[in-house]
Amino acid sequence: MPDNTARKIKQLEEKLKPIVQQRHSFNEEMNRWVDKRDSIHKQINDLRDEALKLRAKRDEINAEVNALKTYRDGRRLLITEKLQKINKLKGKLPTLSKKKPKETASDIMKRKEKIEWKIQTSSLTLEEEKPLVKEADSLETQLDILRKIETTRNEIGRLRKEIDAIEEEANRSHTELLKLASKSQNSHSKMQEFLKKARSLQKEADRYHRSVLQMKRKSNEIHQFSLKIRSELQALKRQVRESKETEKVLRHDETLKKLRAETLRKLKQGEKLTIEELKLLGEEDIQ
Repeated sequence: MPDNTARKIKQLEEKLKPIVQQRHSFNEEMNRWVDKRDSIHKQINDLRDEALKLRAKRDEINAEVNALKTYRDGRRLLITEKLQKINKLKGKLPTLSKKKPKETASDIMKRKEKIEWKIQTSSLTLEEEKPLVKEADSLETQLDILRKIETTRNEIGRLRKEIDAIEEEANRSHTELLKLASKSQNSHSKMQEFLKKARSLQKEADRYHRSVLQMKRKSNEIHQFSLKIRSELQALKRQVRESKETEKVLRHDETLKKLRAETLRKLKQGEKLTIEELKLLGEEDIQ
């Protein structure tokens, strides 16, 4: 092997060592950035998972809030309807009050019963009975007015009790609604907080990823350079191997040539030849 070829191989091998070491250093740094980036990505995924849970919780609470709103509004509508009925009933009272008799229902009833008893138990002519019947009818009308007033007032009282009960239900629903709305807002705020933190971490992860790409690019560039050197080395080593093979063949041919010459000399001098020497002469004749 020529000295200059061996020297060049040694130079290339020495040149390759720091390049391989530098690429290894780049890869180690890239892996450190990868670890940091992946760690941040895990935090981001955890935050987003928590945000999704909070969103589901918020939506569930909002569904309850909407159901309570519907119920509360329905109660309020029912109250409005009952108030309208009360107002309608109150509107009847002034007219009835104008016709209201001064006597109590008990006194009027006693008078009416007394007249009816007289009609039933006395022998009266038609002319005598007519004013009594008319008076009894008048008393019945007065009783009817009193009954209507009492019924109206009782109905108003009943409606007011119903309104009070409904208002209590509506207020309870409204209070529960406010509590749920507060919970919903709290879940929403936490969700937004997690998402904001995730976005902030994403920026950090993006910076790490850019560093990963930068180190990967440097590693690839130096790797390409090392491949070029390796290719030169392989070509030189192949050249050396081929040169050695050629030298080996030449040495073998020179040895055979000397052996044949020695065998021919022995043959001419009449010396005894070995089997190998005879084979050697036979191979020469064939050639």
